[in-house]
Amino acid sequence: MGIRQCAGSSERFTRLLHCYTDRDQYLERSRKAGCLTVGCLGFGVPEEMILAAGMVPIMICADPGSELRCADRYLEYSFAPKARAWFDALAGGAGRPLPDFVAAADSEDVVNRIYYYLREMSRTEPELGIPPLHFVDLLFSRHMMYQKWNYASLGRFQEKLEEWSGRKITPEDLRRGIELVKARREALLEIAAPRRRDRPKISGCEALVIIGSGFFMPEEEHTRLVRALAQEALDWPELDGERVFFCGGAQEDTEVYERIEAAGAVVVGEDHNWGDRSYERAASPEPEPLKAIADKYMLTSASAQRGLVAERVEVLRKAVGACRARSVVFYTDEYEEAASWDYPSQKEMLDSEGIASMCLCKMKYPPRNNGGLERALSDFFRREGSVNG
Repeated sequence: MGIRQCAGSSERFTRLLHCYTDRDQYLERSRKAGCLTVGCLGFGVPEEMILAAGMVPIMICADPGSELRCADRYLEYSFAPKARAWFDALAGGAGRPLPDFVAAADSEDVVNRIYYYLREMSRTEPELGIPPLHFVDLLFSRHMMYQKWNYASLGRFQEKLEEWSGRKITPEDLRRGIELVKARREALLEIAAPRRRDRPKISGCEALVIIGSGFFMPEEEHTRLVRALAQEALDWPELDGERVFFCGGAQEDTEVYERIEAAGAVVVGEDHNWGDRSYERAASPEPEPLKAIADKYMLTSASAQRGLVAERVEVLRKAVGACRARSVVFYTDEYEEAASWDYPSQKEMLDSEGIASMCLCKMKYPPRNNGGLERALSDFFRREGSVNG
């Protein structure tokens, strides 16, 4: 299915798609406009605070075509291919423009390790030109003790942003950052409605473009385009196909979704950070905006890297029910062990609900390197062969 003609002929969608596929353009545009950029390594870097500092958040992502020159020189081969590409982008091996600064979030172990490698390289080999780094050390356990830790950690991040930007961040600035992110979330909720209809108007591939372009495009511009597109999409043709929920590793491009939807399905929802999870919560309007931001990131639903298995089962149950999905595709790359730990219990829950599931684990990156993937998906949606293998 991929990107349909109705989306490709939309001026608004085309602008989002251009940003999604040419991810460096807005970094360069921000630089020409005199705006400082902060590369976000890992999910959980509070973009509200970056916006409050008058800076532009840009997500660090993998380039499947990268030669990994720096990664091969500095990293052990135990690092996942996608993580090696993140490292290569920041170490200059990919030949892409670098952000002015980099903030890494304590969201998964591999992000932490990449941060420490980059920090040491920056210290010992300053000629590499690695941008100044900061580690946002957030704890995700929902206990008051951790809430206090997170509040202090965000206070340190605020001080670093003030140093980088050369300006004082006021509570009003933080509230403005919160409102910008909240407005984008509301626009994405609007675009989710035609995707969730009984006969969806938006495919999974199109949804990934709409959501993911926001990681590289200025907040207000993205919000305007998405809000207008939500109305425009109501006139798009309805989609036929089995309603599928995607669970597993984060998909930084549409390649896996393209294969799922080419097999006769429609991805109506997902549990990963480049999809629905990215706009799950908004910071609540509290008198102390820094605490509101800390609570937002601490109270987000449990990810495979941070949640207990029982929590992950309940997250999936609610998400599949909200999307009215008829089946679930689990897809994880090599080295993504955390998500695989959840699968047996998640499958047991899905079986009890009468929802078919398919597990594709230890997949190669990029997805095109997996021979037989299209056939396996086609057999699953025809309910042939082993669908829960």
